[in-house]
Amino acid sequence: MERGTKQLRVTADFDRTLTSGVSVSAHGVLETSNALSQSFREAGAKLFDKYYPIECDPTISIADKTPLMKEWYATNHLNMLEEGLDRGQIKAAVEAASDTLIFRHQAERVFEVLQGHGIPLLVFSAGLGDVIDQVLAQRIPFELASSTLVVSNRMIFDESKGDGGLAVGFKDPLIHMFNKSEEALAGEMGDDEEHRNMLKRESVILLGDSMGDVTMGDGGPFPPSTILRIGFCNKDLDANLDNYKRAFDCVILNDGSMAPVVTLLEGVIGQ
Repeated sequence: MERGTKQLRVTADFDRTLTSGVSVSAHGVLETSNALSQSFREAGAKLFDKYYPIECDPTISIADKTPLMKEWYATNHLNMLEEGLDRGQIKAAVEAASDTLIFRHQAERVFEVLQGHGIPLLVFSAGLGDVIDQVLAQRIPFELASSTLVVSNRMIFDESKGDGGLAVGFKDPLIHMFNKSEEALAGEMGDDEEHRNMLKRESVILLGDSMGDVTMGDGGPFPPSTILRIGFCNKDLDANLDNYKRAFDCVILNDGSMAPVVTLLEGVIGQ
């Protein structure tokens, strides 16, 4: 990180990384919301109970998990479209999740430090970008600059229907927890010059809570020369910690605070 802030960017997962390990996920905001039907919530709960243990099981390979994660997401997204979801419901669902969607301690300070010093933050999530946008708009106590960018699954809206637009599809490609890479990130960011300049920064601090997040800095048109991977091992330390130690340069345990990340950033800024 000796290059300082001019060559630094942060790439961070959202669910259970920027948010707490006990927080509801971006998908879960909708799946647990009274703004949506009981049948939708019940279907979402069944899918979570079936697939989430597979996602977290350290004995199942990523190759074996991947088709099951695609199946989970595809079914879940189809349920959303059949529900007749609109932007008004998304906003209401985020508002209703004030007690269940919980930022990790000191996460808001990370946003503040990065924006205050012009360091890009790429929130790279397998969740729902339209939900994450609402979370940031409602919860971060200042307006986020263009240096903060959310790259995630995005809905397609028919602006002529519903409250603020009716969801009628999802944009390709599907982002799930095991296909997150620098190459995928670059593809989603397109040809926007500001976005590509973000990717050209050579030093990356990578924040994630799962083994799928380790690859967020791999590949792409502008491979970073330095990546510091910080992992959040939120639970099941006996089963997971050895794998996390091998995959990440630093591991924060037991749903720990973002304070070490803030300290690191302030150290880089103070160079």
